Amino acid sequence: MNRTLKTILILAACLIAAGLIVFAAAYFISGGDLSKLQPADYKEVTYPIEGEFSNVDIDVDVSRIEFRISEDGSAKAVCFETEKHPHRVTVEDGTLHIVCRYSSSFADNVMNWGVFQAPRVTVYLPNAELNKLTIQTDTGKAAIPSGVSVSDVSVKGDTGRVTIGAIEAKTISIALSTGDITIDGAKTGVLTAGCTTGSIVLMNIEAAEGVLAQTDTGAIAITGLTAETLHASTDTGAVGLKDTEISLSMKIATDTGMVVLDRCGAGSMEITTDTGSVRGTLTTRMSFDARSSMGSVRVPESDSSGGSAKITTDTGSIKIEYAE
Repeated sequence: MNRTLKTILILAACLIAAGLIVFAAAYFISGGDLSKLQPADYKEVTYPIEGEFSNVDIDVDVSRIEFRISEDGSAKAVCFETEKHPHRVTVEDGTLHIVCRYSSSFADNVMNWGVFQAPRVTVYLPNAELNKLTIQTDTGKAAIPSGVSVSDVSVKGDTGRVTIGAIEAKTISIALSTGDITIDGAKTGVLTAGCTTGSIVLMNIEAAEGVLAQTDTGAIAITGLTAETLHASTDTGAVGLKDTEISLSMKIATDTGMVVLDRCGAGSMEITTDTGSVRGTLTTRMSFDARSSMGSVRVPESDSSGGSAKITTDTGSIKIEYAE
């Protein structure tokens, strides 16, 4: 180890040790209540929502977003916020707008976001039916509960987490840079879920048309999906399908991750990996074209009456069986 590298490692260790000492001291001074270290002065504010609306448009920096059905039929937004950065709640032309944008100063934002608390907004809807629901967030989280019926859902974010329950929607579109996507029980026409770094979990989904799930660095886990088409791809990560039935075409692609199928069927399938293996059980008879450059290949005898199953991998193995 050269002298420069050794010096850098020693300095890094010293900085880590200093940080731990400061944290321990702050923890001791606060009596173990870390919320006392919160620099921002948060308070809960209720905004009554006046006017009828069928669309919801939310544009926030870091706020956590949650929806609930109002028990008394009234609409309101309950916000956890600071005096310096309140949420602006308005209704214009049938659209509910909720906005909370911070300054461009990083230091100012850190002092007002806080460390152990974060702004949040809970929207109480007068009924469970909406036309369009649009959410734009930088680092916030969004949760849409079961029971909501909406025409189009669109969520975009940089770093966050999106959770959607058993809703009904014509289209659902989720796009994150760094974050996780979980959808459980939704019924939709078209579902698109994509993130650069993060995992995608889809459970008990009915998609009348198709599903597109894509992540660069992360895993894709799909259980109980029925759809016409499925396209799932990841660069670094695995793809797992269980109890999934695709009536038309299934396409799966990975670079370094494996593909696992557990009791899955499709009209046709195309699976491609670079260094990952392909394993699993199928519920539909297929005509196989399976190839591996360096790995072993074991597939059932082709059924000429079945759909096409093209499976290709460079260095991985292929093992496919029919489910009992």
